[in-house]
Amino acid sequence: MKIRSPRLVWFFAIALIHYLATWGSFLIAFGATMRRFDIGQEPDVLERMCAAAFDALSFPVLPLMESVSVSLPGPLGHLPFLANSALWAFLIVALIVRSRRRKPDRSRE
Repeated sequence: MKIRSPRLVWFFAIALIHYLATWGSFLIAFGATMRRFDIGQEPDVLERMCAAAFDALSFPVLPLMESVSVSLPGPLGHLPFLANSALWAFLIVALIVRSRRRKPDRSRE
């Protein structure tokens, strides 16, 4: 199978990286929270950074799901986050394509 469009490769690569970064930041923050859960210790820098990264990476799907009170059962719960990663990948690829089109071709000068 040959992929003809490098944009499609970029799209899937960015979506995968975004999805893994979203869940990686969640798991690290969750693990750090559980470590200090019973002792009442304040969150450390790593936990706060990972929680902030998760909040940023899960935007706009998480606030939207919370406002509508939508919850999907089991593995279907990953669908909104996959769609969110696809949205971010689409926007990033579109910005890259747009920025390349705006640059004048200096090789003709």
